[in-house]
Amino acid sequence: MDAPAAAMSSLSAAAIRAPAMTLTRRLDVHQPTGARILNERFVKVTGAPPLGEGQYGTVKLYRLLVDSDSGRLGAPVAVKALDRARMRRTRTGPDATALDDVWREVAALTRCATASTHGASEAATAGRVHVVSLLEAIDDSTCRKLYLAMTCANAGTLEHALARCRGTGDPPWCREALPGGGGVSVAAVLLLIRQLSAAIAFLYECAHVIHGDIQASNVLVCEDGGGNDHAVGVASPALLAALASDVPPRGMVLQLADLNTCHLVDPPHGPMRTRSPGTAVFSPPECCEGVEKYNGHLADVWALGVLGYLAAFGAVPCARAVCARRRAEVAIAGDDDEGDDASRPPSVLEVYRAIAREPNVTMPEGASACLTRVLGACLVASPSERLDAKGVYDMCAMSSQTL
Repeated sequence: MDAPAAAMSSLSAAAIRAPAMTLTRRLDVHQPTGARILNERFVKVTGAPPLGEGQYGTVKLYRLLVDSDSGRLGAPVAVKALDRARMRRTRTGPDATALDDVWREVAALTRCATASTHGASEAATAGRVHVVSLLEAIDDSTCRKLYLAMTCANAGTLEHALARCRGTGDPPWCREALPGGGGVSVAAVLLLIRQLSAAIAFLYECAHVIHGDIQASNVLVCEDGGGNDHAVGVASPALLAALASDVPPRGMVLQLADLNTCHLVDPPHGPMRTRSPGTAVFSPPECCEGVEKYNGHLADVWALGVLGYLAAFGAVPCARAVCARRRAEVAIAGDDDEGDDASRPPSVLEVYRAIAREPNVTMPEGASACLTRVLGACLVASPSERLDAKGVYDMCAMSSQTL
């Protein structure tokens, strides 16, 4: 890794890389001093709000128990408590349930923990630290819940950071892209794309995994020196200011998370998959045209391009087509008040049609040349002409030197 890239990732790998994942079949809970302790490893932070809540459970803030005798605590840990019975009842495919998806994520993160980077590209070698680590999966058959303990990002998700940078709650599909509309500098967007392209390259080359749902809510932000017990999950004002400046935050490390829609690649058969990507607005054109199979690795690269576009311009590429259609509908109806319609989320079908009809993404007038090159390489409509993650990583390195 070159010196500028090393400086950009100044948060030490040891600070966020987890030890090898363990699977345990026993849940031990005790509260010797009032604090809930799981398997004598994880201590719940009392009074801290949930890190997240979903259909199947919650994510709570814990800390690693470094020394049980002294009670000394270590790094923050995110513990998912998932309702096993509810997940088993929820179908996510013809032969799959939500519980199957969770175990697929565990299998993928186990691959990541044991993957070798020997002989891998520079991108893949750099990418290991940019994938979240699973510390322990606790599957006790006598307990209703399945627990997953993972490394915790002290600055929350990229989705929340971008929303605060924009200073607006408008959803990104309700506005058209404008230069500077994302509230994030060119340098920070290039840093974002470089780190996440490294993560995608590591997943594919070394762990033989395709993420399948690259989006801002599935990217965690680790801020060097930021956060405390009760502020974990909140980006600091300093980090937000750095994201908007021409000098990107040098202590920021992004990590891909939420691999429950991932695809475990069988190397002889390559990256082809049939399951649709996780989020419609991040889907590539080939997935919106009804193809039987598509290249999942290149679909992840397209989704990364959409994420970079969103960060840079405050919108997703397909928003132009969605907004144009809505303006046309308002004009035909003769209704000047389009506010309610503009704020309505588009249906999945509307999004797919918009991407399929306008697959060639154009950059807003005035966009920087280097950002146009990088995003343009990700957002090529034809997958056969789209760069892979390694190529995007290398292009980011060259583009960063021209800023």
